[in-house]
Amino acid sequence: MLSLIFCSSEEEEEETAPKNQRDDLVNPFWIDDRDLKNGTIDFLPGSEQQFWKDLIEKYLEAEPIKTKEVVAKQKKTAEDLKTLRNQMVRLFFDVFISLTSKYIPKNMESFY
Repeated sequence: MLSLIFCSSEEEEEETAPKNQRDDLVNPFWIDDRDLKNGTIDFLPGSEQQFWKDLIEKYLEAEPIKTKEVVAKQKKTAEDLKTLRNQMVRLFFDVFISLTSKYIPKNMESFY
């Protein structure tokens, strides 16, 4: 089976046209979209641009260098979590042993 791909003249122009350098605040990608091209263009006010920049910096960028206090707090939290884990494992085995000891016959000869 032979499949043919037809391109419109607009698509050919888009492929051959040189690509502009993009600055998402001034020249975002969607402005050049052929389906959205005839729409109105509006830009964010400066305060809202600053809000989004701060939000991205705070929540999406790499973590800053950790201070001594943060490292100490993380170590303490890790130690506390290990202690809690060990206590829960000990509790599990204590409960397991106490429950199974009730059901294990005192005289094992009864099984023979």
